[in-house]
Amino acid sequence: MGARRPIGERGAAMPLERIKNWGKNSKRARVATVAGASFSLALAAGPSAASGTTMDAPADSRMCVACHSKGNPGIVEHWRRSPHAGAGIGCAACHEASKQDADAFKHHGAWIATVVTPRDCAVCHEQEGAEFAASHHAKGGNILASLDNFLAETVEGAREAFNPHSPTAGKEVSSVNGLASAFSGCQQCHGSKLALRATDGGTITVDDLKPDDAGRPTNPDAVRRIAHDAQGRPLLHPGSWPKTGIGRLNLDGSRGSCSACHSRHDFSPRRARQAASATSGPITRRRRSTKSPSTASLTAICAPR
Repeated sequence: MGARRPIGERGAAMPLERIKNWGKNSKRARVATVAGASFSLALAAGPSAASGTTMDAPADSRMCVACHSKGNPGIVEHWRRSPHAGAGIGCAACHEASKQDADAFKHHGAWIATVVTPRDCAVCHEQEGAEFAASHHAKGGNILASLDNFLAETVEGAREAFNPHSPTAGKEVSSVNGLASAFSGCQQCHGSKLALRATDGGTITVDDLKPDDAGRPTNPDAVRRIAHDAQGRPLLHPGSWPKTGIGRLNLDGSRGSCSACHSRHDFSPRRARQAASATSGPITRRRRSTKSPSTASLTAICAPR
């Protein structure tokens, strides 16, 4: 993927000047230039092309679209109607990876990764990436070290599988995942600590990988222990993925998930500004107090406090 950045221990912040330079050292910095040219052509072609309603895939993503149109037609249709499609941004621009990335795998001759992080989005959306990284939202994953999370993991559930002693009609249940309350509750909104399965049965997170300023792992032992499937894809731990919680702790050291508000794969700015997209009282009230959705209102919600 693009150049990535590390965070320190839980809750550590990154200097704003480093955040602003995310895209400058990225192997995908070229995407911004290509996107600008493609978007200009789309505008010249007329409103329907610029809106992405009928756009064809760019050359580097045509194989992706052809295949996923059969297996995942919904996400392809969302993309076709997205601002990304109108600007000539396809699958490769966001999912492209470097061989050195912990979650990278070779797919039809190209290195890609499943998880797209705010670091990747910031290659093109530099200002928005910097604002988000310094925002309250980006710290949503701090709950993982809180007493609230302890209640979900230990009091409401358990830190290990257990027998619920609660018979279910027509189904024999002798063991349940004790962390299910935390996985399906707190972490769905606040974010999880993204984890890969390890060959020794454990998990590998950002803490083990110790990513450098480019977001690439510096701990070769952790990389060697990453478990892969028969196709060579690294196995993401199901307790941590798929989750798009707004404060997710990513393998590349970045925090958050842009798709928490800008739902994939259309990433609509309009939808992100709707009050229904928010689940917390203060944010909902702040949005409702705005006369009309605007860039100013979105900045008020996402900018640093």
